[in-house]
Amino acid sequence: GLGVMLVGEGGMADVQVQDYRAGTWPFKSDDSLSLVQTIHNCSGSKHCDGLSYVVQARSYPSSPQDLVATMRGGGVAVWRWSSEPTDVLRGPTAPTLGVRSFVLPGVPTEGQDSLDNLLVVVELNHGIVTLDWPSMKLRGRTNISVSGALHCRIWFHERTNRTFALVTTGLTHIEADRDYLVAVEVTNRDSPQEIAKVKTSVMDTEGVLVVNDHAYVGGYVPNNYFSSVDLAGLVKTPAALRVTSTVGPRPEYDNMVGALQNSSFRSVEDAESPLPLMFFGSYARPGGLL
Repeated sequence: GLGVMLVGEGGMADVQVQDYRAGTWPFKSDDSLSLVQTIHNCSGSKHCDGLSYVVQARSYPSSPQDLVATMRGGGVAVWRWSSEPTDVLRGPTAPTLGVRSFVLPGVPTEGQDSLDNLLVVVELNHGIVTLDWPSMKLRGRTNISVSGALHCRIWFHERTNRTFALVTTGLTHIEADRDYLVAVEVTNRDSPQEIAKVKTSVMDTEGVLVVNDHAYVGGYVPNNYFSSVDLAGLVKTPAALRVTSTVGPRPEYDNMVGALQNSSFRSVEDAESPLPLMFFGSYARPGGLL
């Protein structure tokens, strides 16, 4: 039960690691968070001078001792716990996070997702980069056909053994490109290829979650829409994405970045996630959780 909080907007940003195991689900307003560590830099890496606009910091089930941070200021940093993160409050001294690797120096990054030994990172406004996880070996990269690449989620189709990255495109000044969801096949991680895209009603697509065979897409601006996209057509010929439902507009549909309780993004109903819920943040005043 570790939570990660990013502190700062623009310029430099700290990563705060907090323990929330003392609380019970569902959390109550008086549940407390205990600060475990604040990371100000990535000292120990010859390629990283400091944290520059950290935007996403996540751990993954296949390597829970590692924490991956993407940065709009450039690069991807990986920290590793000095002991198992589940022992944060059990040992005589709290473990610390030490930088393990730093890749893509100078390359602005944001969206990230991992499945087993694959990590996909969004190169902001351009496309995606594929890496072996947790070794962080660079394998492939591709630009997508529209500008504004921002966030991503992975979808694995078990019957065909094919893997796809779903990329939103809200980070662009080109109005015609802002509202897309783009599918990139990453089955061959050495040669990722865009295979389909769909224009949605969501303005400036940003947050995306994948549950079973659908992607759920939120946008970057207020008074927005929220759409579900059927992914089943990606394994057909020709490959296709299809918007199946849209709700809105609503003023609170703003900067909708989502999460699932189990953080593996494969299913909302499993041993780690007993409640069939998705969560999306709302940046609108007064803000909140949807």
